[in-house]
Formats: sequence, C-alpha cells, structure tokens
Amino acid sequence: MHTVAGLTIVQGLVACISGSLTHKKFNYVSGKLLCWMGGVIFISAFTGGATAIHFNNTFLMAVFAVLAFSAAVLIYFPSGFDSERPDVNNFTFSRIRAVAVSGSVGFLGGLVGQGGSFILIPIMTSYLQVPTRIAIGSNLAIVLLSSLAAFLGKAGTGQIEWLLALPIVLAVVPATY
Repeated sequence: MHTVAGLTIVQGLVACISGSLTHKKFNYVSGKLLCWMGGVIFISAFTGGATAIHFNNTFLMAVFAVLAFSAAVLIYFPSGFDSERPDVNNFTFSRIRAVAVSGSVGFLGGLVGQGGSFILIPIMTSYLQVPTRIAIGSNLAIVLLSSLAAFLGKAGTGQIEWLLALPIVLAVVPATY
C-alpha cells in the first residue's frame, strides 16, 4: 500500500501540473478558492503524507474506501446554480467551509497518496456551491498544492519507488494534453 500510494501521488502531481495549466487558459481557476484552500491543503497533505508511514495498510485502505464511497455519494447532490460559462470572478462560497474541507481532504488524501481531486470536486459543487467548471479548474490548482505537499512528505520518508515512478511520469504528461 505504501508503494502504491507513493506512485499514485507522483502520477497525481504530474497530472495536476499539466491539467491546471490547461484550465487556466479557459479562465476557470478561481484565485479566491486557491487562496483560501491552497495553503491549508498544502500543510494538511504534507502532514498526512509524512505520517502515513506510521499507519498499517489496512487502516490506509479503509481511509481510501471511506473517501471513495463519500465521493460516490456526493456526486448525486447537485450544485444550487450552475452555468456552462460561469464567471470566475463573481461567485461566492463559505470561506470557513472551504478551509475545513481543504484541511480534512488534504490530510486524508495525503495519507493514501491522493491529492484529493476525486472527492474535492463533489464537495466543492455540493457543499461549497461552486459552479462545476470553476470547481474542476480550481480543483486542479488546489490539488496541485496538496499533491506537491503529499509528494514531499512521502519522498522525505522514503515511500516512493523512484524506478517505478519514472514510466508513470513519462506516460502522464502526454496523456493530459
């Protein structure tokens, strides 16, 4: 589980870099969301990534299962108002909720080698009421920070198999364009 989580975070980090650059071109990355959620998710994901080494595989798999199940349920709760062309500068969200969400998702995602994208988007659209396109674009920038932090935590504690990570990196970059 530790090896898989280490490789997964490498893949997620590289994919977020490529994907967030693409969504920035379409003006779907919210600086407000990134500001409120980015720093919190970085710190919590680093903590989760670094401390994962102290948890057994069964616990880490249970955390991942709970996150995946929660994401599946949350997908069925639509956002209040959504648009095909939302204005990234004119939407509102609860800053307190955003900070709480990013702290929780960052720590738990860091534990299991996930930036948290798979659960952060449904939480952003249902709980924070962020328009879907802005949630997707901003999520990539936010998760870039959590993926980087979890990567640093896992790399610093020897949880990444570098020879296995290289082919993943080489395959991810062309696949995200």
